Amino acid sequence: MIIMYLTMVLVYGIIAFLIGIPLAVGTARLLMTDLIQDLVNIRPETYAIDWWVYAVMVSVGVLIPVLAGLYPVWQGTRITIYSALNDAGIHASKASAGLLDRLLFRLPQQWLQRPLLLAVRNTLRHKGRLVRTMIVMILGTALFIGVISVRQSVDATQSDFLRYHQYDVQVQFEEAHRIARLQSVAYQIPDVVAVEGWGIAGATRLRPDGTESNTYGVYGLPESTQLVAPIVQMGRWLRPDDIYAVAINASMAKDEPDVRVGDRIVLDMAGREQSWEVVGIVGNDAQGAKLYMNYTAYARATRTPGRANSLQVIAREHDRSAQAFMEEILLQQFERAGFDVRTTRTTQTLNAQNGLMFDIIVGFLILLAVLLGAVGSLGLSTTMGINMMERIREIGVLRAIGASNGAIRWIVLLEGLAIATISWIIGFVLSFPAARFMSEEIGIALLDMPLTYTYAWTAAVVWFFALLGLAIVASLGPARNAVRLTIREVLAYE
Repeated sequence: MIIMYLTMVLVYGIIAFLIGIPLAVGTARLLMTDLIQDLVNIRPETYAIDWWVYAVMVSVGVLIPVLAGLYPVWQGTRITIYSALNDAGIHASKASAGLLDRLLFRLPQQWLQRPLLLAVRNTLRHKGRLVRTMIVMILGTALFIGVISVRQSVDATQSDFLRYHQYDVQVQFEEAHRIARLQSVAYQIPDVVAVEGWGIAGATRLRPDGTESNTYGVYGLPESTQLVAPIVQMGRWLRPDDIYAVAINASMAKDEPDVRVGDRIVLDMAGREQSWEVVGIVGNDAQGAKLYMNYTAYARATRTPGRANSLQVIAREHDRSAQAFMEEILLQQFERAGFDVRTTRTTQTLNAQNGLMFDIIVGFLILLAVLLGAVGSLGLSTTMGINMMERIREIGVLRAIGASNGAIRWIVLLEGLAIATISWIIGFVLSFPAARFMSEEIGIALLDMPLTYTYAWTAAVVWFFALLGLAIVASLGPARNAVRLTIREVLAYE
């Protein structure tokens, strides 16, 4: 008997993966061609999918349905022949006498109207079935709110990134030039408000064990800079009187786990080795591992006093189009003046690049949350249909004592809404730790530091009404079937 029913479940699983695998492969190729290539500019050598991916999809399509159907099949085969022949489905509809049911029964009538009370009691009648129905909806709620919270946390974190780039346009040159000359060329443009010269170079750390690190970016900032306002995680930021002192960002701190605030590290810059004191650890700007030092110390280490290879420009207007226009004007201005420009960029472009790596991940997670909500609504529709089948005689009694079609339909809809509301409440509570966990882990994975956590209250409200809408849609079919039954049909149901 068990083998017969599990074979039927297996057939459903085979049909599902025969349809699902081609859809998955087609979607993957569509995403690769239309999304990854355009946004990330990666051209894969082949679109072939490894055999083990197909093996995993087939295994999931076969094992999950069988495992899901194992317990109900085993439970169904335990019924005796006598119970099966005399089962009219009434025993399944008996309200339990649990604590919650007794509390609902004792509530004053003015607190809960009779249709709502009946719908809530029907919802709690099969607690095991209720839990199985709500699991997916709860997970969808927690995931959706958590993902939107991650998106808002990304926006807050990007605002923190701009604390390290409080300019409009950056112009980097092939070699260092006198800062006064760079400033004079830039100020010839009428809309330029202020400029600041930085020194940017690379350095490797000579570790105590004799090994060398990767090359880290080194930023020599003017002692009076107003364009960098870092978020200090440990220690302090640079002071104007610091000579051989550096502040490292979180990415470098992760790459060099033995470095602590107050330690001295040896850096190789421009072929010269020098010991520097780490005075602080600051947050990242999503541009890799780097360290900061005062310009005087930088110029001394690189032997470029009074020179800079990067010019930061503040314009009169700060929107995207104004920054792009200023970037083009600066490029033309410096090239006409005989400077070899290596690259230019705006803070708006930098912000868009930083957000791109999060947008892809967040997009997929939102899609997953929406799919969970859709699957949950399908499960709710199935549960409501089964509940209606078990309560056919109950519906007949209600119809016999004068309940209208509208009242029956309203009870069924309220039951679906009650399940959706309970699912949302539990998912809403779970979304707080889920959102914080996702913000921390995604930030650490991509930026080596947690995101600036922000909870998406608006997403919680939007998902609540979306879940209610899904519940109404899922309940319409069972509600329509319930009101279409005549009194004679329901009372004669065996």
